[in-house]
Amino acid sequence: MSNTLAIATVSAILQARVTALLNEHGMLGMAVSTDHPSADPAPGVYIKLYQITPNAALRNEDLPTRRAEGSVSTRPRLAIELHYLFSFVGDATTFDPERLAGLVLTDLHARPTLTKPAIVDFVASLATDNPLKLADLGDQLERVKFTPRAVDLENLSRLWAMMHQSFYGLSVAFDASVVLLDGEARARQALPVAVTRVGARPSARPRIVRIHADGGSEPVVALGQTLVIEGSGFTSESTSLRIDGKLFPLTAAAITPTRIVFPLTPALGLRAGVLALEVVPLQDIGDGVTPELRESGASNAVAFAHVPLLGAASVTSLGAGRLDVRIGSSPLPRPGQLVQLELDVVGGGGAATSKTYRLDGTAVVFTVSAAPSGVALFRVSIDGARSIPSRDASGRYVAPTVTLP
Repeated sequence: MSNTLAIATVSAILQARVTALLNEHGMLGMAVSTDHPSADPAPGVYIKLYQITPNAALRNEDLPTRRAEGSVSTRPRLAIELHYLFSFVGDATTFDPERLAGLVLTDLHARPTLTKPAIVDFVASLATDNPLKLADLGDQLERVKFTPRAVDLENLSRLWAMMHQSFYGLSVAFDASVVLLDGEARARQALPVAVTRVGARPSARPRIVRIHADGGSEPVVALGQTLVIEGSGFTSESTSLRIDGKLFPLTAAAITPTRIVFPLTPALGLRAGVLALEVVPLQDIGDGVTPELRESGASNAVAFAHVPLLGAASVTSLGAGRLDVRIGSSPLPRPGQLVQLELDVVGGGGAATSKTYRLDGTAVVFTVSAAPSGVALFRVSIDGARSIPSRDASGRYVAPTVTLP
């Protein structure tokens, strides 16, 4: 781990290290700066951090940092690399740039890693009021390593142009990798494991082949009808259905190894629309006294249309060809769902649709503009699940209908 001072700490350690190196070799009075040299720079070494990039190797290892309920499980961690430009400036007649480059490059090659003792000693040497006094770079598990980077003349000239310089000093690029920045969010430690249970039992993942309404052949079911699921491997110690993310236990009478029957009742609280269904077997991993059921390999997910069950309709004229059509619906649409009324006059006398509606008790009131006249079949679609009209003995759709003035 390392806090937000890690970047500044690496730059400061580089500055201190180069300063000590020059003093050790008798090059006293040379400037060692963490800025880029100005238009008329003093002789010395200039260490400019010009870019920060993500570390490609560790960026994908950052695990999810929060649990399902939102609590912090691990501190967020950012892995980055620091890119430095070392510029060497001095008297060309005495070869100052070359001598400075030789010293610095040799030292970084011989000691390319920032060790924990070096970081701890540097931080300990700082004054109490120094802004880097609270740096904890030495605590991160990964060590920071300096490696030279080959920069061609074109990119090197771009770097110098970026600094708005009219001269060029002997320069070398180095990468510092990897620096880990930990977020400030504190993780809440999980409680210790109280009891461990290890066991093995044979199980086969259930498979859904087909879903349809009882008495029908399509995966279209209205409230009050029975949903039939066909497939294999449905029986287990306990089996539930997961519909639209909710878990519904099944009774023993409702399930066989290849078939499940499930009545859709208002008490289930399912929304209208296209819903996903899975068969979820549960295994008892308890101690033999108190049952403790856990999921054991849910089936494939299959979609079905839960269509609204419509009641009687009434019409109120608003004038100028506009109508309010009031229709009982179960279930009612929920906020954010796409709802549409479709009117088709029997005998082909016209049609109309409306997406403008409001809820009034247990009914949906649609406002229809330019409505046709006559007896019309009506259907309501909620999130793509369209209500099912009734047919007579000859197969013609005859209900539900409403008389339009």
